[in-house]
Amino acid sequence: MKAGIKFCGGCNPRYDRGSQTTGLRERLKEVQWVSGDDSQVCDFWLIICGCSRACVSTETLSAKQKILVIKSLMDFSRAEEEIKKAVGQEKKQNRQRKYLKVGMTASMEKQITKKDVEEFAGLTGDYNKMHMDEAFAADQWFQKRVVHGMFSSSLLSSVMGMKLPGDGTILMEESSEFRKPVFLGDVLTAEITFTGYHEEKMFYIGKFTGICRNQKGEVVTEMKARQMMMKRLFKIGGVNNDKSGKI
Repeated sequence: MKAGIKFCGGCNPRYDRGSQTTGLRERLKEVQWVSGDDSQVCDFWLIICGCSRACVSTETLSAKQKILVIKSLMDFSRAEEEIKKAVGQEKKQNRQRKYLKVGMTASMEKQITKKDVEEFAGLTGDYNKMHMDEAFAADQWFQKRVVHGMFSSSLLSSVMGMKLPGDGTILMEESSEFRKPVFLGDVLTAEITFTGYHEEKMFYIGKFTGICRNQKGEVVTEMKARQMMMKRLFKIGGVNNDKSGKI
């Protein structure tokens, strides 16, 4: 929890703002306090005014939760209670959040059956004869039916949705390269790696790479993706140094 403090000019103070502010900071030791830097994005900004005029500008301040204007001793008490409540909620959320580190990997394995391809065609409407017609495909380059390219991409998306990062994430961008064909009966291993992230006010944008390999160890699909991860569900910190650790 981060809270910023900004004082008014102090032209007509009606109470000792300094001692009240010091006491507040001492009682709320779990809060990271910021002062003298209006560019900081804080959970709360406290505008410490000496009188009811409250003439301080708040236009340059950015608060995730609220800007609290303090004009009296009663306002100090109200602000303290509101921040205490927010700290408690943050602790609860932290216990529930999933922790991620750059370098983490997760995977799943799937054998592709005739039924899988037929159901995928039914969902997507893609009944291309290369996927569905044995006789037609026999006369083409690969001489047998080829599984939809997006089938392997969807396996990688499933890993992102279910394992890494997991529940509550939204796919923002994806690009795939199909290196080799996939055939009926192939066993695919889809592996996702968390490679980096960009932090926004309320969420992270995670960067991921994905690789699908067949039972021979050949790379059939490569993918790059960006995934939205809400901060109330996820916390990112550090780099995963355990190269053998997988989700």
